[in-house]
This record gives sequence, structure tokens and C-alpha cells, in this order.
Amino acid sequence: MIDLPRSTFYYRSTARALNFADAELVAIIEDIQDELPCYGYRRVTHELHRRGHLVNHKRVARVMRANGLGIKPRKRYVRTTDSNHDSPIYPNLYRNVIPARPDMVWVADFTYIRINVGFCYLAVILDACSRKVVGYGLSKRLDTPLALAALRSALKESDTMAYLSMMALRLQELHGKLKPTGSLYLHCDPSASHYLKVVLDGVFGSDNFLNEVIWKRTSSHNSAKRYGPSHDTILFYSKSGEFTWNPQYQPYDEEYIDAFFTHVDEKGRRWRRTDLTGPGTRKGDSGLPWRHYNPTERGRHWQPPSYFYEKYIEITGDDLAKYDLIERLEKLDAAGLVHWPKKEDGMPQGKRLLDDAKGAPLQDVWTDIKAIHNLARERLGYPTQKPLALLDRIINASTKPGALILDPFCGCGTTIESAETLGRDWIGIDVAVHAVKVIEARLGDLAERSGKKPTYQTEGMPRDFESAKKLAERDKYQFQWWANYLFNPHALREQKKGADRGIDGELFFPNGPGRPWGKMLTSVKGGEQVGPSMVRDFARVLEREDAKLGLFICLYPPTREMIREAASVGLADVVHGDIPKLQIVAVQEWFKGKHPLLPPLEHLPSAAFSGRRRPAASAKRADPLQPELPLSFKGSKDVKRHYNLRMVKGVA
Repeated sequence: MIDLPRSTFYYRSTARALNFADAELVAIIEDIQDELPCYGYRRVTHELHRRGHLVNHKRVARVMRANGLGIKPRKRYVRTTDSNHDSPIYPNLYRNVIPARPDMVWVADFTYIRINVGFCYLAVILDACSRKVVGYGLSKRLDTPLALAALRSALKESDTMAYLSMMALRLQELHGKLKPTGSLYLHCDPSASHYLKVVLDGVFGSDNFLNEVIWKRTSSHNSAKRYGPSHDTILFYSKSGEFTWNPQYQPYDEEYIDAFFTHVDEKGRRWRRTDLTGPGTRKGDSGLPWRHYNPTERGRHWQPPSYFYEKYIEITGDDLAKYDLIERLEKLDAAGLVHWPKKEDGMPQGKRLLDDAKGAPLQDVWTDIKAIHNLARERLGYPTQKPLALLDRIINASTKPGALILDPFCGCGTTIESAETLGRDWIGIDVAVHAVKVIEARLGDLAERSGKKPTYQTEGMPRDFESAKKLAERDKYQFQWWANYLFNPHALREQKKGADRGIDGELFFPNGPGRPWGKMLTSVKGGEQVGPSMVRDFARVLEREDAKLGLFICLYPPTREMIREAASVGLADVVHGDIPKLQIVAVQEWFKGKHPLLPPLEHLPSAAFSGRRRPAASAKRADPLQPELPLSFKGSKDVKRHYNLRMVKGVA
């Protein structure tokens, strides 16, 4: 073999070009397709070559096409928004609206597009006037995040968009958890209520929208260049038409009482006249005359309201319904529940007592529940705290005793306390460790007042070192709160902005007769890179804040240099024995039972944290055996203090 590579000889095809008729080729192809039914002409050609039959692929294609041996392409189905589904189909609210300008009406749709490998879904938002694409999203799945991606693209990134995206996903999950008899109440301020209603209409369906409740939370609010904002919005939706509903009432106002309850009986009770007839004539007992009064002549018939049946049982213990209708009227008259008019042509009427009136049916504007006053007993100082009366009203209206209440943003636990008091089961969810501790303290106070200890279980809090480590990795701020609560602090500090001043928690202890209360500070480090320089910095913080004790809290056991730095600070100036002024607490060692030396802590009133010293009365000598109160602090407007309700009482 000259002028040819060696591979030409070793790797040459063993197939031979054969001169056979198409009928023979058809028989061979049919044998191949019996073994390999999904092979098209290219794969059949390759298989012929492998079996030693050298045939041109064009001839194979022609023979297969002529004899019906081609492979039928499989029809591919892609799930789209018009597929069979159980979700509601919403009406076109803009069928008769003609957009006259851009950004007046946006329309959205879902579709799918072919890509190199399969398909992907497209959510697109168009301006109905300009026909321009204002937003879109792409995803491999047809789900809620796809719609949110398109909405985020149209509205651009903002705090409102981030909030709506977060809420949309959670509302979708909450809708799936609700029973058919369940309802959802969403509290928000007017700046976001219109956006949230659109989201809720999409999740629950516009047919399940029940009310937009206006809650007047404050009497006045001064604003320089607008009307004072004094209300919040509560959006009320049901899961289905089977939702639980218990009508609620509110007391009549004085004007209504003076206008309608104009009569007073011999016992001094106010009452109003009530019609004993109903519209339309009847041929039975209800159409018969009674004491010369014929309702048929007036186009009516006798029909005492249900109130008189209940009132008659209350007065006599007898069931009015077992008597004939005319006899019922006689019984009501004998019980003093019928008013006889002075006019000759007047009809007898019933007496409805004010004492028995339930009140006016509750409307969707609530002005009778005020925000929590600064001096209110239930005030906890939590920024989003709602009045207990507000949650009582909602729970009473939409649940029955024994029902399960879920608050996925439970905050300070007003919903939890209301549900527990009203005999409902409850689940509360919050991402903040401080919120969980506030609720635990609140349930403890409820147990003291009611004499009944609530039964509950707390999930998600670290119970071993590994879970504490994961919390530190996931959220260092929540780890700081959790680590501080290991020592039951009186207050925790939140640095709003600026550099961290090295203080995360504050504890106070009596330091002997006639001496000011001792202050103990904590500093929490949740990272892995912790060294002696951080211990030195914290020692300077103790000196600067005039603190008697300090706890440096970290994840892992301290190094030898860190221990040496802490020991160099010396002992604390306290009356509780020899206690190191700066102690290092490792969470890993904490779970093994190694705890720091601490002085006894006591409960303090919130007045102790006012920062103002009251001048002593000149005529009364100060008691030298009492420690000084209130406590003084070096604070800043950039630092917010949160109180531990188990240690600080009367927070306002």
C-alpha cells in the first residue's frame, strides 16, 4: 500500500456493495426494524453497513418512504396555561376598556418557546396601548416564581417589589393550608394594600374577597402636606363559600338610642316598637283578625319576629311556637310584650327592650378599637403590637371554639394570647428569636393571671451545638439574640446604623447595700475567626461603659492567648465573691455544662431604664440599704434597646 496511511488498511469497511433488488432491501430493512423499531433511515443505513451491506443512505430513505417504513414522529405535549386544571378561570375585567395612553392597562400571559434542548416557559407583560413588552420572565417550570420574575422585571427592583414577592409566595402556601371553612385576614397600611389585594385576588380568586376593613387606629396624625394618615387596612378573604362566619355586633351610639328607643316601661327599661306583621296577605291563621285588627285589610299578615319567641321563653319558660298563631298573640299580650296604639286606626306592635338588643351589626369601618396607649397594661413596647381586642374580634367572627389559628408573622404574640384565651388551638411562626422569647414571657403572664398554664412546644431554637452553629452560619444577628438569651438579660441592644459599639446585651444585679446596681455587658461573636484582639477590645468597652462584669460569647473554646487576655483584666469589684471581670463563654462548652460565674439577677421595673433620676424628697432621708434606681445609660439615637419581658416588668 503506497501513499496511503496505515489506518486505511486496518480500519477499512468490511461491507461490500451488493447489487440486489429493492424487494430484497425491503426485507432486510423490515428485519432491522423488527429488532430496532424506532430506527429511522439514517440509523437503518448505519445498521446495514454494520451487517455488511454497503447501501447509499439516499436509496435507503427512498425505499423506506416508498414502502411505508418511515418512523412516525412522536407528538410532544407541553403543559400550558390552557391545559386542563382545577384552578379558577378569571373573567376579563377590561373587556370593554379601551386604553387611551401607555401604562393605563397592562396585560400578561404565559406561553412556551422552543430552545435547543426542549422547551422553556415565558411569562410576558405587555402595555395594552403601546404593545411594548414592559416585563418578562423565563423558567423551566410554570409556577409562581415565574410570574413574580415578570412582575419584578416590569416594576423594577424596590422595597415594595421585594415585599410583594415575599408575600406572594407565602400567601400561595397559606392558601393551600387553609380548610374550606377557613379565612385569611391580612393587616397592612394603605401604602401597600392595593398591591396586596391584586396578589390576593390572584391566589384566592376575586369571588372569595369578602371585605376591606378600615381600622381607625389613631384619632389624629399630623402631616404637613397631606391628610393625616389615621387608619390601617385589613383584607378579608375566604377559602371557599363554606367559610365560618359568626356575626359580630357593636353597641348602639347614644343618638341611635335616643332616636329609636323612645319608650320607658314601669321598671325603667327603654324599649322600641316593633312590627308584629309581615308584608303580603295569607289565607291561614296569620291572615285572621285579632281583637278587631285585620292585617289583610292592610295587605299584611301576622308574623311576630323571632325575638318574641326567645323573650317569651325567658319570661315564662313556655314555648310559644306550640300554640296557634292568634293564641300566640294573646300570650305575648299577657306577658306585657304588646304595645296598643292610642290611634283608632293603629296596629298593635311589639315591645323590643334595649337590654336585649345585641347592638348594631358590625360594619367594615372599625372606629371603636383604639391603638395601644403608652400607659396601657397590655403594651409590650413591640413595634408592631396590635390591640388584643382587635384579634379577639377577628377570631370570634371567623372561628369556632377548638379551631386552629395560624399566624405566620406572629411578632409579639397578640394572636397567640387571643387564641389561647378564646379556647382555640394555635400555631405561631416568626424568624426572630426575640419574638419567640416575648411570646413565651407573654404566655407566662397569661398563666399567672388565669391560673391555667398553656401547653405548647417551641420548635426551631438551637438545642445542641450543631444547631447553634447552623444558626450562626445562617443568620449572625439571630444567633446574637439567641446567645444573649442563654443568660436571661434585662435588655438587648440593636445597632441601627454606624459602627458596632461592642455591646449586644445588658444585665443588672444588686451589688450590695447603698451601692449602685452593677452592670454586666455581653458581646457575641458568631464567626470562626475570633482572636485575642477581640477580647482586648471588649475589655476596653467594659472600661468605657463602667461595667462591673462582661461575658464574651463565641462558638468554639477560646485559645490560650484569649484566656490570657481575659485573665489580665482581673477580678470584678462586686460583693458576690471572686468573679473574673471578663469571662469567655464558648457555646460548644456551654452545651457540655461549663457555665460562667454570675451574680444573682433580679427582676426590674421598666422605670429603672428611664435614664432620669428622680430628686429625693428633702424631708425624707434616703435609705442606705436600698440600691440606687433608676439606672443610667450612655445611649444613642442609633441604638435601640429591646427588653426581656421575663426580667423587665411594666414595659411601655
